[in-house]
Amino acid sequence: MNLKLAQLGEKTRTIVRVNDISFGDGLAIIAGPCSVESERQLMETAVAVKEAGAHMLRGGVFKPRTSPYSFQGLGLRGLKILDRARAVTGLPIITEVLDTRDVSWVSEYADVLQIGARNMQNFSLLKEAGKSSRAVLLKRGMYSTLDLSSVPAAKELTHLPVIVDPSHGTGRLSLIEPMSAAAVAAGADGLIVEVHINPTEALSDKDQALTPQQFSDLVRKVRGLKKFMQEGS
Repeated sequence: MNLKLAQLGEKTRTIVRVNDISFGDGLAIIAGPCSVESERQLMETAVAVKEAGAHMLRGGVFKPRTSPYSFQGLGLRGLKILDRARAVTGLPIITEVLDTRDVSWVSEYADVLQIGARNMQNFSLLKEAGKSSRAVLLKRGMYSTLDLSSVPAAKELTHLPVIVDPSHGTGRLSLIEPMSAAAVAAGADGLIVEVHINPTEALSDKDQALTPQQFSDLVRKVRGLKKFMQEGS
């Protein structure tokens, strides 16, 4: 991770660099499945989102579920699959960490640590993640809906990049594209979107996962919008 202060407009903002990806200077797009389910599923999805224009690969390996009988994630095996997908595609990887005891060894695989909505105020976990050498993507609380007025508000209150999750923020496939466009228009520095090679077979969040083709269409539209905004400014 590399941090750089940049004079953008009237404010000095922090650009977070992960390998060759910049968060806070343009529009960064993170995509991938809610859960790493198998090597085939993850690899095919990773290659598809790379071809569509994603900058970073997401994939959950720990899945805290309401029911103890639901799929709980692959853990270390999932991290190794993500690592192989990074080697094949060149995409940096982001995954959620749930426990202070896991931060150090998950950091050995992940380029970015995600703190999920359930842990927004888990201060012990936040402090431990902050001690790592990895960038951290901190999500809003699970009862915080996708209020896009929070994007310019957060950018006014902080120097850090703001990423929008239209998949979890809406939970509805039909809303992902319009809310992604609205997020870009509101000034978001990036998007994190759920994509699955076959959403109907997904073990978690199947109702809000885009197909690779839907994701490709989304990327084309939001990049067109971003370009239009830049040319008009």
